[in-house]
Amino acid sequence: MAMLGVLKKNMLNIVLFIILGALWLGAHKKEHFRRWVEYLLLIPIAYGLGHLCVLGFRTVSYSEWRDFQLILAVGVLLYCAMLLALNIFYTGKEFLSIRRKDHR
Repeated sequence: MAMLGVLKKNMLNIVLFIILGALWLGAHKKEHFRRWVEYLLLIPIAYGLGHLCVLGFRTVSYSEWRDFQLILAVGVLLYCAMLLALNIFYTGKEFLSIRRKDHR
């Protein structure tokens, strides 16, 4: 029952995730476009994790405005952390490919 309430409140988030996921899967050869979709795909993930951190699986809240502000604050922090991790991943991948080319 509680899970149904979470799904209702996050319906826009779920739809955005599905649309961006489909765009990401469809952009195989367009690396620049795929990278931008990856950055945008982190937004619904961060918001969902922020919602989970603040409210858990329950959706009943004493103050919806306060919870929304906390969800956004936690979501922004998680989004920044995921952006940092994604950029570190791509930088390391690029560094290794350059290093391999130098050894040949």
